[in-house]
Amino acid sequence: MASTSLEYNGAQVTNFLNSQRAKFEQFAGNTRAFADSIAEMAEALVGIEGQEQTEAAMLAINELLDTEAEAKAYGAALTAVQNSYVLGERTTNFKKDLDQHAARLLPSLRQQPEMKQYYQDVTQRLEIEDEAAQQQDDDDIKIQMGGSNTGAAPNATCPLSGKPILELEDPVEDQKGYVYERENIEEYVRAARGSVACPAAATSHFVNMATLKKANKVIRLQRKAQRLGTQGQTQADDDIVDVE
Repeated sequence: MASTSLEYNGAQVTNFLNSQRAKFEQFAGNTRAFADSIAEMAEALVGIEGQEQTEAAMLAINELLDTEAEAKAYGAALTAVQNSYVLGERTTNFKKDLDQHAARLLPSLRQQPEMKQYYQDVTQRLEIEDEAAQQQDDDDIKIQMGGSNTGAAPNATCPLSGKPILELEDPVEDQKGYVYERENIEEYVRAARGSVACPAAATSHFVNMATLKKANKVIRLQRKAQRLGTQGQTQADDDIVDVE
């Protein structure tokens, strides 16, 4: 079967390559947005659905990041092909050229610091741990419920509201790991109009809005405490015997 060749002028080729590059760039952006959505859903389910589902979410995110790298590689390959293309008598095999350029670019794109940092940040947000760490979390919850401190934070209670950290509605932590109720610490910092000494006793560091972030470990412990409480109530219900 005879092969079919198509003839284009230089402007047509350039426009085509530009349009394809834009599509790959858009696709790369969409994959990151999709990864963000999976991370947010997985974060909401941490401590509820279990470690297996969290690890499945991380696997999906890893595959999406790999797809993003491939899309970026082909986008960059299209630029390289366009820059090296010379209109002439020679037939250009664009697919072969693109595949070769993309193959050379892909390894470095997969190792981009920004992409690796994104994966590490998501892993930290989801607190991927082994079974021993999960058991330690359960022990920490029981200790905290008994009124003692845990490894979740240096403080057992918010120094401003006095609430135990597992009872905070919106826990945040500073750069030293001290945990607060968001509303209280933000009001405390705003009143100082800048950096202010940590309100916890026996501390010397300063706190400002930029140093505050979500207290992910405390949030995870709160969710696990809720799950353990639900399981305990279910067991208690099962133990009830209806005696007439």
